This record gives sequence, C-alpha cells and structure tokens, in this order.
Amino acid sequence: MISYTCHSTNYCKNMGRAYYSKELQEFLTDDNDGILGELANNHQFALEEQQRNAWMQQIDILKNELRGLDSAHIMFEYSIPRMGKR
Repeated sequence: MISYTCHSTNYCKNMGRAYYSKELQEFLTDDNDGILGELANNHQFALEEQQRNAWMQQIDILKNELRGLDSAHIMFEYSIPRMGKR
C-alpha cells in the first residue's frame, strides 16, 4: 500500500495514477465502503480478502491519524511510471 499526503498541489501533479485520490477533508468524510469500492475498481487484479482487509484497516488508521491536519491531499496505491523496460 502506498498512501501519500501533500500540502501543495506542486507535489501532486500526477494524481490520476492513484487508485484513490482526494483532498483530505473529502477522504475524512467519504464512506469507508465507498473508498474501498474506488480502490477495488481501479485494482488491476482479482481482489483478495487479504488486500481488502489491509485497505480497510489502512483507511481506519489514516482517518484517525490525519484528523488534525488542516489541509492535505491523500492518494492510495500510486502507480509509479516505469522507465525503459524496467
């Protein structure tokens, strides 16, 4: 799992590569099942129970830990572009 928060749009130019990408306040108010659905829809493989459970746990942890931030952007499962054949 990759989750990332940023405080400036300069750091978040390629948010379209993330399975889930929202402003922090939206993330905090989004329904956990809705977030999971968005992650699952963007997942390229069959969703295994272990992955689903990991995402659910990470959503809960991040919502609890990030409540004190004023503004940020969060991304789950950011796809890092490959260069060449690697």
